[in-house]
Amino acid sequence: MGQEFRKKLRINSGIKFVFYPIVFFLLSALLVVAALGPVIRPYLDMADLVFLQQAPTFNKEAANIYQGAIQDKGGTLKKDEVVFPSEGETFGKIRIASVGIEASLIYGDNIKNMRKGVEVYSGTYLPGEDRTILIGGHNNTHFRTLKNVKTGDKVELQTNYGTYIYEVTGSRIARFDDTSAYDLTRAEENLILYTCYNESKIGATPNRTFVYGKYVSGPKIVS
Repeated sequence: MGQEFRKKLRINSGIKFVFYPIVFFLLSALLVVAALGPVIRPYLDMADLVFLQQAPTFNKEAANIYQGAIQDKGGTLKKDEVVFPSEGETFGKIRIASVGIEASLIYGDNIKNMRKGVEVYSGTYLPGEDRTILIGGHNNTHFRTLKNVKTGDKVELQTNYGTYIYEVTGSRIARFDDTSAYDLTRAEENLILYTCYNESKIGATPNRTFVYGKYVSGPKIVS
């Protein structure tokens, strides 16, 4: 009887002093991850981008409306004929043959978008809307050679509803908060590309390279 009691005591002691602490530790770890996940995730994403040496791969079918035949019907397109992108969707490609740039066009303003391609700033307009189109990309991936673009070079934006050509008219270096570097109220179709300027520093820098282009061709979107 005493031997059986001591055996049960050892089992209970093992559960109490070994199993319970392990379970408590695991539950605590899960709670910490759940609580701090949203806080540390942006820093993990930034670290991923800082040490990225080449353009990342991704599932091309995910969040992608750039599929099927292009809807270009000539000089104009009615607005209800155009499939406009939502935040985070891929809706086309950018090509600058003179400097070897080719990347996906992602709609929206999110650091994750620029891991997949270049992003069209959602505070501006889309190709064909006869206003300013602002496109940003990282200088260590998709816009690595943007600094080599010259006046007269052609920029092609191939969207899910038509192909647009712009001619580079110039460039400048300015701080990210210098609003004179971009006119978002301009009432004519124009293209602005931008990327971080100082490649000697790791991570984000305050200066940007801005490249400007004038509209050459592509269907206009009308009401």
